[in-house]
Amino acid sequence: MANWSVLTGRKLKPGSYDEWRKAWQPEDMPPGVSVAEEARQARMALNIESHFANGLYEVVEVVGG
Repeated sequence: MANWSVLTGRKLKPGSYDEWRKAWQPEDMPPGVSVAEEARQARMALNIESHFANGLYEVVEVVGG
């Protein structure tokens, strides 16, 4: 059975990590509750300067596990 992994690489705008982190997982989000993905992505996008990786990759070797 194949293993797959999703990788998204983002470069954040300088000094925006805390705001991006709040948008990624708001502090007031109850455990086990998922947020509306489009709204979350839009909030995160305000803090992103660029994307350098975005894809689905097949894992061909697992190291140490």
